[in-house]
Amino acid sequence: MGEEIDKSIKQFGGNIVTLNEFFAVILINDTQWNHSVNLLYGTPEGAYFWKYKVPKTYETDYENYIAGLTLVARKHQYDVALKYGNIVMGRWGGPVHEFAKLLAGKNDPRAKDVYKHLL
Repeated sequence: MGEEIDKSIKQFGGNIVTLNEFFAVILINDTQWNHSVNLLYGTPEGAYFWKYKVPKTYETDYENYIAGLTLVARKHQYDVALKYGNIVMGRWGGPVHEFAKLLAGKNDPRAKDVYKHLL
């Protein structure tokens, strides 16, 4: 899957907006009016690839758009890792920690529980 995405990026002049542990957001210019925002991430149960078509006007607020995608993906990673217990949770500590930080940054009370499960 990664090779296919890399090929698409090069073919359409796209770029990787963010790349973290088990997580990548790739932006590809489809037309002069649209972008393709691609989210690739993994969980202990497998890899997920989401593709969104968005108008180029989102560029003025793309950081918030990417932050929203990141929060959803990290929550999914956390939920799946938590389901499998301590050993799996430990292996997925980086993404789980990022999820906790995102929640804490929004003053979300769930952050405390996520940190507790991570420890």
